[in-house]
Amino acid sequence: MLDLLVPCRLGKYEGVINVEQSAGNPALPTAPVYVVASELITPDIRLPEVLEVALESGADGFELAQDQIALIMNPDDAEDLLPLLARFAERPTLTVSRPLFLASSLQRELLLATLVQCHALGCSLVAFPLGDVTSVTDETLDAVQGIVTAAQERAPEVRITVMNDRRPENADVSLWLWLLERTSRWNAPVLMTLDLFGWVCAGGDITNAAHIFGRYIAYLRVARAVSRNGGYVTKPPQPADDIYPALTHLPPHVPRALAFGIAESDRERLVVIMSEFIEAIRMDTFAL
Repeated sequence: MLDLLVPCRLGKYEGVINVEQSAGNPALPTAPVYVVASELITPDIRLPEVLEVALESGADGFELAQDQIALIMNPDDAEDLLPLLARFAERPTLTVSRPLFLASSLQRELLLATLVQCHALGCSLVAFPLGDVTSVTDETLDAVQGIVTAAQERAPEVRITVMNDRRPENADVSLWLWLLERTSRWNAPVLMTLDLFGWVCAGGDITNAAHIFGRYIAYLRVARAVSRNGGYVTKPPQPADDIYPALTHLPPHVPRALAFGIAESDRERLVVIMSEFIEAIRMDTFAL
């Protein structure tokens, strides 16, 4: 299991939330920055509370995890969640823990159910782990294209992406280039969510990967990988004066997401720290 930093306990917030950001505001001048819910939620911290922290910190959007919202998808709870999500400048994104491909076979029912869920939450993008594609061929992808196109009719506003993980085979640049070149030409294009932490753990060169297939990246998850006890743990990026080199190869305004925990128990201090990270990632001035 991934060894993460211990999330902080937020407690009850009595302040006033800044709700000036909204979907009606002018386009953001730089890449929007998301906060990843899974790095802050614990059994003692409710999702709405984390949403308020992200808003107060100046986040443009919010990344939900499918596993964490599985128990709040009844109509009453959804009514409470949607107004909070609507206070962000950008629509939410959703990450899925189960892979899109299992034994080189597309998980059709997972795709269908997830897109329905994304539509209900107003998500703009969903990220599936790629999974096992060792036996996928051009012919397989031709068959998959029809399934994906039909599935996306249920949520045409949701961009489907596949995401790398920590397995060494998931840092195979030639595999990703072949897959993304094919799927980007579909009527319902499937692009990539690049998880920087996972790519480093798999032994990949991020700058090289971004140079080769960066034009197909639709979403970026930012966390530093630090070696510990034979594995890796997530850490916040380090401050830097220069732009992180790999990002020069990405399309303009690709959303970035803070995919790391922050060990801070004081609510006001947490907001300050998150605000500083959001600004650094928004301007691409960080190091991993």
